[in-house]
Amino acid sequence: MACGSIRIQILSAVSFLALSVFFPAAAHSADPGPEISVRSGSGIFEMVGGEILLQAEVTREGRPQGRAPVTFWITQDPAKPSKLKKEKTSPSTFLVEGEIPEGGQREYTVLTNDEGLAEIRYRLGSKAGSYEVTASVEGLSGKPALFVIESGRLIVLVITLLGGLGMFIFGMNLMGDSLQTWAGDRMRSILGFFTRNRVVALVSGVIITFILQSSSACTVLLVGFVNSGLMTLAQTIGVILGADIGTTLTVQLIAFDVGQFSLLFVFLGFVFIFFTKKESLNYLGRVLIGFGLLFYGLKVMGNSMKPLSHYQPFTDTLARSTANPLMGLLASTILTAIIQSSAATIAIAIGLAMQVGPGGQPLLGIEQAIPIIFGANIGTCATAILASFGTSRNAKRVALAHTMFKICGVIIFMFLLGPLSRIVVSLGGSVSRQIANAHTIFNVAMALLFLPFTQFFGQLILKILPEKKEKAEAFGPLYLASDLTRTPALALEQTKKELERLADIADEMSRSVLEAFRRKDPSFVDSSIQEFHKIEVLEAAIRPYLAEIGGEEMNPEVTRAAVTLMNISNEYLQMGRVISQDLLPLAEPFISHNLFFSPEGWSQLQDYGAKVTDNVSDSTRAFKENDLALAERITERKPGMIRLEKEYTSDHFERLRQGHSEAVETSTLHMALIGGLRRVNSFATNIAYDLLEQQQ
Repeated sequence: MACGSIRIQILSAVSFLALSVFFPAAAHSADPGPEISVRSGSGIFEMVGGEILLQAEVTREGRPQGRAPVTFWITQDPAKPSKLKKEKTSPSTFLVEGEIPEGGQREYTVLTNDEGLAEIRYRLGSKAGSYEVTASVEGLSGKPALFVIESGRLIVLVITLLGGLGMFIFGMNLMGDSLQTWAGDRMRSILGFFTRNRVVALVSGVIITFILQSSSACTVLLVGFVNSGLMTLAQTIGVILGADIGTTLTVQLIAFDVGQFSLLFVFLGFVFIFFTKKESLNYLGRVLIGFGLLFYGLKVMGNSMKPLSHYQPFTDTLARSTANPLMGLLASTILTAIIQSSAATIAIAIGLAMQVGPGGQPLLGIEQAIPIIFGANIGTCATAILASFGTSRNAKRVALAHTMFKICGVIIFMFLLGPLSRIVVSLGGSVSRQIANAHTIFNVAMALLFLPFTQFFGQLILKILPEKKEKAEAFGPLYLASDLTRTPALALEQTKKELERLADIADEMSRSVLEAFRRKDPSFVDSSIQEFHKIEVLEAAIRPYLAEIGGEEMNPEVTRAAVTLMNISNEYLQMGRVISQDLLPLAEPFISHNLFFSPEGWSQLQDYGAKVTDNVSDSTRAFKENDLALAERITERKPGMIRLEKEYTSDHFERLRQGHSEAVETSTLHMALIGGLRRVNSFATNIAYDLLEQQQ
């Protein structure tokens, strides 16, 4: 038994000896080799040509290994010269003591320090791309350490970010402009809601902001409405609060991650535009293209931010600027004021939140994003403030009301950052969805908070900007607000109001012609002639305004209306010119030489003049009321007016043949009056024709 045990022990010893000779690693498995891992310098982004400190850690059984030789070598270098491509590049290299070879120091060995760390400085090459460095140690147990560094150019990243931002804003504007053009006269119907009550006004604000895709644009529109007399200050307050809610719909839309389908929307939009003739589908195509460009721009911005999320200077700067909520709020306010889009600023915040930082956390957390949301809401007021310059006192109050609501709401919610963050997080969803929800909660809560106090805020604004005696201003247009040109249907409505003012002046001037001969008052003649200056001022404002409206995309119906207004404006201008330059000056020699028409001639002039002024008044009324039946009657009178002119001209020559002294003395004036009044009647008839042609 003992001999057997001894034989077993001898056999075991021999087996171990043989194993140690032929399989040394297995024999000494209790004594594993060193392991190496990356400590720092991998998984980061650095600019082309930048320097990085690479650190590899060597351990044995979990303990640092000092004085261990570690070899670093470059395994992937986008800037390495290629034999096939003749291009000048500077390859990456290790920065070591002594002279570095022209092709770079591609491999180098260093010893670890007492903490088991091997360090070497590494400079990236001159081309963007992915650089890789491998590190190993003698007797390695396991895999070598792999350093991966992404490299790029700052200017390229900035251009990409700005390009994505531009595409985002362009897509949003294209959506808004297309919806707005499609809405056309419906905008007028929406305006009808404003006068009902504050709740309906709030809903109207939501609808208009969704159509315009911008709360700033909605507020600018309100400034124009008030400046042109379409609305009062009290009516706008509820709309402003609704506009703040309306812009949250856009942000909620942005939070959907549909970037991979963005080009599909562009293609569908292309199909609707180029392969359909139906107008509504054409506008739908434009909306889809805008929608696709919006999300593609968001995707481009995200791609540009992805490298920056691993760029230490950027992440450090972002961390410092968002650590203080006031700094984040201020930066966001300035950015939004510059790009004039709160949705774009929040989109940038969403893009940052979608990137994972060095610590594995979102680059921008919800606590840091909320002050940015607040700043975007304040910054969007800059557009309305700029639009209010040079407008009426009431229009300035609209911009002030918008700014006051935003600032008061932000002040209140800055004290509620913690509770708001917890509420948003409790609702769940991705960080991008949480940012969109925070924006929605803020604006809805602000609307509900301030809506019951609209009267109070209206009175407060009146105290801040009270009425003041306006200085006498030169005569000019009252209704041509440039802010309305983005809404052609409303802008044309305001143009019609201005043209009605011009028509009233021309109508009154037509009545002054025979009145000047009746009164024989030089001052009356002079004042009547001066009225033409008002027509010139209004026509000179209306013409470029209509051209500005024409610069916007309009549907055929609105285009016809614009052309009609242009033609009618020109007819009234020519009418006023004939009266002021050809007819009224005839009264001056008539007065100075104390002349008189023959009784028969004067009677015929009054009869013909009365019919002409009636036609002018009727054409003005047909234009104001869009009375096509009246316009038709005016055109039917044309043959009768021609016959009457010929009859009265024949009678005048008969009186001359008979030798009537008054007829002889005033013959030239008589014929000039008849001819001038005929031309005035032609302009009035042309206006009627213009109205009828618009409906064809």
